[in-house]
Amino acid sequence: MESKRTRVAKSLQVSHGSLWEMKDSVQLSTFLYKGRERLRIAFRYTYRLKECVKEFPGTKWDPKLGFWRLDDPEGAPALTAHLRAAGFSVCSDVAPN
Repeated sequence: MESKRTRVAKSLQVSHGSLWEMKDSVQLSTFLYKGRERLRIAFRYTYRLKECVKEFPGTKWDPKLGFWRLDDPEGAPALTAHLRAAGFSVCSDVAPN
């Protein structure tokens, strides 16, 4: 009989295929922070992807939140175009203007 710990560990495992598919993907989503809507930029870390996000004007690493953000969510279309031009795929729940 499988222990509860083993079942939980198995449920948390991610297949190698999923990890590979996510490698060059970015997820954009809005969130409220200090009373304002912001854009969360989530991705599986690679140096190249981090540098691409970092070079976009207005992006910030927030060590308190533990992710990159853009304080103006209206910049999402331009950020998406920037990332796609660099070869990354982008998924977003941000409504287009």
